[in-house]
Amino acid sequence: MHTTRRHRPGKTERHRTTCRRLAAIGLVLLAAAAAGCSSSRSGPALPPPSVAHPLEGQIWDTEAQAFVSTEEFLDRALRARTVLLGEIHVNPEHHRIQADVVSHLAGNSAGPAVVFEMFEVDQQANIDRARETPGVEAGTIADVTGFRDSGWDWAMYGPLVETTLNLDLPLLAGNAPRATVRGIATGQSGALTAEQQARLDEPLPEPARAALVAELVEGHCGYLPPGMEPGLMAAQRLRDITMSDAIASAGERQTVLIAGSGHVRRDFGVPHYLPPDVPASAMLVVSLTEVAHGENDPAAYLPGDAGEPVYDLLWFTRRTQREDPCEAFREQLESMKNQLTAGP
Repeated sequence: MHTTRRHRPGKTERHRTTCRRLAAIGLVLLAAAAAGCSSSRSGPALPPPSVAHPLEGQIWDTEAQAFVSTEEFLDRALRARTVLLGEIHVNPEHHRIQADVVSHLAGNSAGPAVVFEMFEVDQQANIDRARETPGVEAGTIADVTGFRDSGWDWAMYGPLVETTLNLDLPLLAGNAPRATVRGIATGQSGALTAEQQARLDEPLPEPARAALVAELVEGHCGYLPPGMEPGLMAAQRLRDITMSDAIASAGERQTVLIAGSGHVRRDFGVPHYLPPDVPASAMLVVSLTEVAHGENDPAAYLPGDAGEPVYDLLWFTRRTQREDPCEAFREQLESMKNQLTAGP
């Protein structure tokens, strides 16, 4: 068991992920912050443009505590039942790597089914109907799913969708419907089926639950509205359960999951919910991880809120320039916090 300290410089990407998540849920608290998610400027941990970080392009095995080559990674990926590629949503290098991995795996037998967090399961029928047309283009998939109006950046994901189509691979929607997520996050009764409720009633192990709460708090700029924690936890878990079901629906076929790094964590993410016929040893969990200026120890990038590593591999990339929405809207967030805590 390796003990590592929690890595803080990367919190901006977690803010970005949560901004998108909460914008989809429709909560008031982060509405202003979500509006700033697409703006950009140099972040505090961004190295000077002319200075290459020593970890850039390296792949770190968290169990062996050693670097592995790209060839070694690809060999392990070919042998995995499912490959979970955790990303920073706004980093184009992450999407290029994902496309390269999918392309490589496509040369293995039938090739993998590609599961996307960015598509919701109730859009699958539209995707399948669109694919009945020979030579369907990626833009058509965006049209039939309303992708460009969903809050996701089509410029980031369009090329990966196009790669999936060109390779004639299954494209599976992985996320729970937005209305369902919103309903469970805001405590509306009847938002879940009996089966979904039963799975959510199974508690996470305490270390995993605490780690999930910590991520939600950090994603809320250090503040959660009173009473919102149970609903937001349930919403996050529902999305992970739904993505695990999409992976399981591919049967014996290899799968690749495209999702935010928080969703692929072994402790509270998608791997926790995969069925017994997809054992931990059959998964390869990868976090595409942005380097932080001045932090050259690869082990320092692992979350320190769990005893065992929550990722199998860290693939280090350059950090993108962007603004932290929590900084951009700090005054508004503090004002809303004060209003919520002031009482009658």
